[in-house]
Amino acid sequence: MSYRRLNQFLGLEAPVLAPAAMRAARLSVCRSCPQGRRVGKGIICRECGCLMHLKASLLRATCPLEKWDSTAQIELSPLWKRKGQ
Repeated sequence: MSYRRLNQFLGLEAPVLAPAAMRAARLSVCRSCPQGRRVGKGIICRECGCLMHLKASLLRATCPLEKWDSTAQIELSPLWKRKGQ
């Protein structure tokens, strides 16, 4: 299920999940960070203890080391508004 469909299914006014390009950019930063500990195919942040493949997927998530944040400019479709608004 795509992030758009998931957010629409949940009836949200704004998306919760980050677009794929944003998630990929965040994970790239985490892979090069000395606080990122590889565990299998994933990364755990030593600073916050989060599973980064999950945290990087959340639109409003931030890095505790301020290497990426939720304020990156992304274009969101007007489809996110609830019907009738």
